Amino acid sequence: MKKSRSRWKYREREAVKTLQAILGRVKDPSLIALVTATGRVGHLTHLGADGIVGDGDTGAVVEVKARKGMVSADIRSALVQLTEIANALQRWPILVLSFVEDVPATVERNWALVPVSLLERLAYERKGTTKRDP
Repeated sequence: MKKSRSRWKYREREAVKTLQAILGRVKDPSLIALVTATGRVGHLTHLGADGIVGDGDTGAVVEVKARKGMVSADIRSALVQLTEIANALQRWPILVLSFVEDVPATVERNWALVPVSLLERLAYERKGTTKRDP
């Protein structure tokens, strides 16, 4: 059980760290004391999130879910098919999830599931670089 938990913690840490590298560190004085150097806030369980990264219009609250059987067979099948088509056409796969009635009105209905590598590419192009700065 310990090995499984450490693998989950690693995935959480790496996902938040990668998003922080893309979106930047928190600069808001009211939040800066809460986040670790890698952007994690998972140690503050009352917040209910794994990380806080970026600022202003690129600020984000991050929750990482890494569980077996987390998505339905339909979603998994659509993602595999979409990825195969995108690879054949040398394009990025983007899966849009559109919730009809299963979320409260305060939650946005349309969500785009994109590869993190696409976010990295967009962030680096926005900054005018081609690679992650050290």
